[in-house]
Amino acid sequence: MTTVAELEVVSPVEPWQHLGLHVVDGAARIGGITLRFVEGPTPGVAGWTLADAPAASTDIDGLPTRHGEPPAGDVPDHPWASTRGTTWWS
Repeated sequence: MTTVAELEVVSPVEPWQHLGLHVVDGAARIGGITLRFVEGPTPGVAGWTLADAPAASTDIDGLPTRHGEPPAGDVPDHPWASTRGTTWWS
């Protein structure tokens, strides 16, 4: 099954850190997805990496598409993370 492994986001890291994300070397994990923060002229999603996708796809609707593996390792704790099926607002 094809999954999103990484989103390349044109944004400074500071707003994301203020939301509680643990940013290391310009990247943060949210569940099974890595957010990689890059510089660019227009804020937003600049590209993505798909796992288990057909390798022929290099551009989907104008979005640069790369292929790779899902992020490895444990997901860092986050104050908004769900535990035992509940959410922070429950």
